Amino acid sequence: MILDSLTLTNFKRFRHAEIHFKDGITGILGNNGTGKSSLVTAVLFALYGVKATGIQGDFIVSSFASPKDKCEVILDFRVGGDAYKIIRTFKKGKAVSHDAELYKNNKLLAKEVSPVEESVKQVLGMGPTDFKNTIYAAQKDLLTLLDNTPAKRKEWFLRALGIDYLSSESQKILKEQIDAKDKDLQRKEGELAALAGRQSEEELVKLEAMAEGFKAAIREHEKQKSALAQQRMAIDAKQKVLADKKLAYTTLLQQQQATKQELEEETVRAGKIEAALAMLADEEAEYQKIE
Repeated sequence: MILDSLTLTNFKRFRHAEIHFKDGITGILGNNGTGKSSLVTAVLFALYGVKATGIQGDFIVSSFASPKDKCEVILDFRVGGDAYKIIRTFKKGKAVSHDAELYKNNKLLAKEVSPVEESVKQVLGMGPTDFKNTIYAAQKDLLTLLDNTPAKRKEWFLRALGIDYLSSESQKILKEQIDAKDKDLQRKEGELAALAGRQSEEELVKLEAMAEGFKAAIREHEKQKSALAQQRMAIDAKQKVLADKKLAYTTLLQQQQATKQELEEETVRAGKIEAALAMLADEEAEYQKIE
């Protein structure tokens, strides 16, 4: 996905703004509170609507707008050599007005909120959650990636891939199993102590044997816990490899799209040069005839 331009009207802090993105890295500079993050939020709003931004509708429309004005965001972008334009409008008043249109190569592809959302998912191959976890990274997430603590970087990648719940769930299951076994052992030891004063020696031997059996079961469970911990470490390692590969794939895909665009531009230029050479050849032939 390559962004071409972004036009904002009555969106958050912006009365009107128009941005054209060039090839390479685009830097947006400004003091705190000047609306840098709002530009990125506008891209998310244009693609997926109000809910995807996580912002209440009251704060989407600019405070500069009059009660009759509506918020509008226009995003031009390219995917796979095709040019897309999405126009999304929103108005919050007595009645909420939310509309969207998606164009592909200047032809209407989808109209209204739900059809446009489905078409965007098909074009980009992902919904708003996956977009925010892979393509779009909030400022605080970038700070996490720059942090020197491997544990925090691992936490971000797990969340980005949508598998962070695996770690917390495995810890919860192990704790519940250990707590259950500990309670069972304490209960049996209490029963054994209560019966010690009134049981025969033979019965005490049986109870002690039962206690040893429970202790053996606890030890076996500890072994299983250790084995599960090893398996979890292996899964964590695979998850890290997967995250690295996915990041590398995304980078390569962006490079491929940029290279494809350059190739298309070079092809157009080569065609123009060939046409110019052909015209010169014709003119030279005419000149030879005149001589």
